[in-house]
Amino acid sequence: MSPSILIATADGLLLDGSPVAFEGRDVTSLALDGDGWLAVVDRSEIHSVTSGWSTKLLGRTDGVDSVAAFGGVATVGTESARIFTIGPAGIQADNRFDNAPDRDDWYTPWGGPPTVRSLDEGPDGTRWVNVHVGGVLVDDGSGWRQTMDVDNDVHQVIAHPTRPGAALAAAAVGVGWSTDLGVTWDWSKDGLHAHYARAVAVGGELVFVSVSRGPNGRDAGVYRGRLGEPFEPCDGIGRFHENIDTGWIASGPGLVAVVGPTGVVFASSDGGNAWEEAFRVDRPRALAVIVRTGHS
Repeated sequence: MSPSILIATADGLLLDGSPVAFEGRDVTSLALDGDGWLAVVDRSEIHSVTSGWSTKLLGRTDGVDSVAAFGGVATVGTESARIFTIGPAGIQADNRFDNAPDRDDWYTPWGGPPTVRSLDEGPDGTRWVNVHVGGVLVDDGSGWRQTMDVDNDVHQVIAHPTRPGAALAAAAVGVGWSTDLGVTWDWSKDGLHAHYARAVAVGGELVFVSVSRGPNGRDAGVYRGRLGEPFEPCDGIGRFHENIDTGWIASGPGLVAVVGPTGVVFASSDGGNAWEEAFRVDRPRALAVIVRTGHS
């Protein structure tokens, strides 16, 4: 079975450009959950979605900006930088995260409340959370720990899919990676035309990242490279005036996908050497693109 691209938009959930669920509704976040997915609708409803496209409402809470399956349990990050789990007992706050270190230092440049912009779980069960603006926190089972200066202005953190204890971050200061549970981070801008990074994904041995000249975009593009080596541009995608946002790059077996701010979805089946326009969508959303192999 050939890979497919699942994308959340302001008009529903689409597979390879065709509607499969939540048609006409604003699907704001997506995350892989076993053989299915978790989807956030209207920033408030958390649904499970099967590979046959049946859906089930798991719970509701306001201001949801990110979603993940932590230990197989639906978990969301919200505005005011909070984390909630959705289980048989309903929606429960992560009280340990409410008391995370340096919490009083979290902020946003515009004066609003910080938010949990992205969260992910590694193959060893280590949990990573990106607060905007509040750095990257990690929990390896011993409690939440801050791993970096909050002013690095991280926009996405992902756990490395195959390396326990490793994570990558797209930040205003460049591309960061840690291989020791966040005790230390290495940062790179080598080969990039700009260092304001918004999205990051891992495909095989390669890292894919979007960068631009600042929060308002300008000259946004996608690069690829191996950790510790200079990045090179992904020719065939081009440059955009607006940012390629958090979660707008995704990878899976045999495919890397990128959605641009104009709604064009690009796909590469050879590690980013060549790209083709897969389809177009209206109003792509943050945390939007997920790649899977085959579909019903």
